[in-house]
Amino acid sequence: VDEEMVGLPENFESWVSRKDLEDHIKNSDIGLAEDWDASQVHDYVTNIKKGERPDPDSYLDQGYMNIHLSEFEGGASRFMTKKNIDKYGIGQKDGTSFVMTRKQADQIISSANGDAKVMEKALGLPEGFLDGNELIRVDIPNPGKLNLRIPSGNEAGASKQWIPGGRLPDGNLEAVIDAGDISPKEYEIVPLDF
Repeated sequence: VDEEMVGLPENFESWVSRKDLEDHIKNSDIGLAEDWDASQVHDYVTNIKKGERPDPDSYLDQGYMNIHLSEFEGGASRFMTKKNIDKYGIGQKDGTSFVMTRKQADQIISSANGDAKVMEKALGLPEGFLDGNELIRVDIPNPGKLNLRIPSGNEAGASKQWIPGGRLPDGNLEAVIDAGDISPKEYEIVPLDF
């Protein structure tokens, strides 16, 4: 979940313990670089202050990263409130934007089948969030042209729930693009009805 989209409280604590991260890395088939294990990722990535975390290419296997990013060749998507896109555009204050694969966005919408509570849960939004917020989908057909990469956790939108490896707790993929100077011709806004 994009921290600024939802407005999580500052005192929100990270959910990921060393054991949770080890299980997540194992269950999500996240490829670590040689000489790295999950406990090191926990200690030297997750527990490092936001803004000081290392680049993922220092602890992730290059082959894993290439395969991960190739999943975005069919396009990327993100969900936002209409209010935020109208006010800020699709990028955060640092110009980055978290995205998922377009295919996964399609699956989330299909699974929700118009049910706001299901959509909130799928996106990790607080219960009732969609009661007062209009949700939209932003599709980016060619994210590779926008410096597509695995998040480092230093991005403005990285919440305290962020975990290394480019996968969400449910196993869905995530990546980051540079969207600060993105042209409206490079994305499409799709209104959603919940």
